[in-house]
Amino acid sequence: MSEYKFNFDFSVLGVGFWSTVILAILKIANVIDISTWLVLTPLLVVLGYVFILVFIIGVITIYLFATHSVNKENEEDEDSEE
Repeated sequence: MSEYKFNFDFSVLGVGFWSTVILAILKIANVIDISTWLVLTPLLVVLGYVFILVFIIGVITIYLFATHSVNKENEEDEDSEE
């Protein structure tokens, strides 16, 4: 018997992109009557989410580098005093 392997790749950016594409197709075909902003909302929300995550990672990185350099300077000052 062969083993079946099913992969499901989930991407937040992919969901935002494809939902925007589907809404745009439905709007162009006059199936739904919504504004262009509502068509672009899924993609804008996902891009905002990714931006927030990158921003938070950057802030944490800067904080860790700053505290590490302060601790390193304190250790060097203590070594020079002895």
